[in-house]
Amino acid sequence: MAEILQTPRGSCALGGALAAVASINKAVPILHAGPGCGVQAFAGQLGNAGANRTCFVPDSFPCTNMSQHDVVFGGIDHLDEVIRGSIELLKGELFFVLTGCTSDIIGDDVENLVSDYIQRGEPVTFANTGGFHGDGARGYETVIETALAHIAPMPETKDECLVNLLGIGPALSKCWSGNIEEIARILERLGFRVNTFFTRGEGYAQLRAASRASANIILSPHLLAEAEKQFESLHGIKSFRYPGVPAGPTETTDFVRKASEFLGVDSALADRVIREEEAYFFDYASATAMRIPTEKIAIVADANTAIGLTRFLANDYSQQVVKVIVTDDVPEMIQPVVRGRLGGFRWLPDPDIHFLQDDYDIKQALAGDEFDMILGSSLEDEIVVPRGLQFQVVSLPAGPDMILSKAYAGYRGGLTFLEDFINACRPVHIPGISL
Repeated sequence: MAEILQTPRGSCALGGALAAVASINKAVPILHAGPGCGVQAFAGQLGNAGANRTCFVPDSFPCTNMSQHDVVFGGIDHLDEVIRGSIELLKGELFFVLTGCTSDIIGDDVENLVSDYIQRGEPVTFANTGGFHGDGARGYETVIETALAHIAPMPETKDECLVNLLGIGPALSKCWSGNIEEIARILERLGFRVNTFFTRGEGYAQLRAASRASANIILSPHLLAEAEKQFESLHGIKSFRYPGVPAGPTETTDFVRKASEFLGVDSALADRVIREEEAYFFDYASATAMRIPTEKIAIVADANTAIGLTRFLANDYSQQVVKVIVTDDVPEMIQPVVRGRLGGFRWLPDPDIHFLQDDYDIKQALAGDEFDMILGSSLEDEIVVPRGLQFQVVSLPAGPDMILSKAYAGYRGGLTFLEDFINACRPVHIPGISL
């Protein structure tokens, strides 16, 4: 990640971790940070992703509000007081201490304090999530890694029908919650129970059950590399990694076939699910035939979203994506994988691909006039309005929009994206016909 970013598109590691813990049912985040960190991190991550989650205590959470006194003399006693008060007053199932930059810099021994609570049988854990550790995605990864190390016990037996769904982190994309639920719905049709951890009221029980799963499904080209190793070394769980969140019939069917092969699903069952899901999609999508224009499109989004939408538009509607700007912190060694997923279409040229996080650099990359439409974030408003471009928000920040269960992933999410895409396009004019 760049040392200095103009107008970041998400929050820091603390914001990503806070969004993740807030999305775990009956989990209480306890911040050991300065008084402004929690509000800014919460608004910067969840607030920019549709604001569809609040903490267990709505719109608030315990915080030490570290002062100058804590910086000089240490804040452990203050944190101890806040943890004790939270356990006494709040009926949570998990108390998750998240540290900010201040406590990480001065070196408060949070681990030793939390260990005392664990030895007394209290459901408390912690993670070092100071903002300088990385972006929101790093905070999400840290929560998963912590859950594996401190919460999920060594299982006596494996549950062959249980899988963990990972890679779509809370508030890391516009439609994260709905995307998780749509992919989980498809996996359940294949005969599995799915731990989503962050949706459908799932919480502490699902975190503890993660070690009993037969496999992980990781939807991302780069997230959770360390957690993937942890799952295998600690609990013997292998992972199926699909690089990108599938959207639309072609890509989702490819995901279903590859995941089914990895999970050992009967081919007849997989074929039936695919046949029924594709029939559902095309029954509705057939109405779009006269409404899909031919556009030249630029996409500005995280890798998961960019891959899913680029492949959907190219594979299923022959739409030419001429430029893709990937805005999350993809490691350089993984960038060729992302490039491969964003191109290679036999009938369309590869897009011009950039990996950029700084808003000034992104605006410079969008300065050309080779496209008619931008699928991006609310930050692209200042480009599309003066240039009269067509525009749809598909990535973070999503502006003031409230986003509840909307999905762009899978078969049904693909239909939702089509609605947004077509409604954002200028009307198609055919003489004598109004569409």
